Amino acid sequence: SGPTNNTLHYSTVTGGEATFQINGNRFTLTYTGFTNRGQAEIYVDGALYATVNQYNSTLAWQRTWTSGILPGATPHTIRIVHKSGTYIDIDAITVHAP
Repeated sequence: SGPTNNTLHYSTVTGGEATFQINGNRFTLTYTGFTNRGQAEIYVDGALYATVNQYNSTLAWQRTWTSGILPGATPHTIRIVHKSGTYIDIDAITVHAP
């Protein structure tokens, strides 16, 4: 239990964001679920792709959400935006090769 490799990055500011590029056709977001967590919007190549609800009624380390197969060629630009809640976090990103 606990953060992956003892790392964890989080936002406490609605509208805060992280942007990165991946060379793969899908990815997995690992995060922490808890009562003070909110929603994270996932953008792929500038378009809203999904909203991940990080709320959980109890502390839950290393929860995951995996994208579907991403359209178009790589690299893809991924942007994760703090939409709601006191916190959202990014524990790890795993990129899956085609």
